[in-house]
Amino acid sequence: MRCILLWLLLISLTGCAGMGYREGDIKVSISSLAFLQSTLMEQRYLVSLRLQNRTQNSLEIKGMSFDVELNGKEFASGVSNRQISVAPFDEAWVEVEVGSSLFDIIRQLQLLQHHQHKAFEYRISGRVYLGDGFFSIPFTETGVIDLTGSNPAYHDGI
Repeated sequence: MRCILLWLLLISLTGCAGMGYREGDIKVSISSLAFLQSTLMEQRYLVSLRLQNRTQNSLEIKGMSFDVELNGKEFASGVSNRQISVAPFDEAWVEVEVGSSLFDIIRQLQLLQHHQHKAFEYRISGRVYLGDGFFSIPFTETGVIDLTGSNPAYHDGI
């Protein structure tokens, strides 16, 4: 009898594990980046993020946290508590203020001086937190910011 109860418990736990979300269920990409303000030690930017729901369920997002890297170096980080609903197989945009330190900017300027190409590779990674409080969805996305003025070329996530 105990074996049957243990077996039923394992089956039910396996079923619950399949109910969660996984990386790839949401695609988060940078739509735009605008300078806001600067102090001696910190710079603030407004980042517009495109959230693409790749599931057949509506996503009730209660917040997100993320980090942005440029050319493999830490650049900025941000959080948002903006609640947003993304319908199945649809997309939405959210604007988030992010901050970077003086040292992050100095690192990027040094890279720019030695960078022969007119583009920056970026990587954005973080988590989207869902309204039910039980689930969060990790995301990682890479792309290229073209400084020549032509459209940025985006690459699929890692």
